[in-house]
Amino acid sequence: MPLTGYTIWFTAKPDIALADGATGVIQKTLTNGIVVTDMANGRIRITIAPSDTAAITEETVYDCDIQVKSATTEVSTVAKGNMKIEIDVTQTTTP
Repeated sequence: MPLTGYTIWFTAKPDIALADGATGVIQKTLTNGIVVTDMANGRIRITIAPSDTAAITEETVYDCDIQVKSATTEVSTVAKGNMKIEIDVTQTTTP
């Protein structure tokens, strides 16, 4: 769907009962981590920074969704799924 005039956000939670702003919740917006790569065809790229996952100490599955809202519509969930955050095996930068 064309994204002109829409607000877009991504939320990922290790527990869906957590509040959106709670510790451990990853949220991205058009001004922080979401880039529209093709406005007319509704394509976006979401970047999750290393700082977003730095506090995770064990493999964790996050439930996530992408929501959109225009000035004249209610919020719509356009994608939903899960992602697995894995921990690096190597803990040092030099062998």
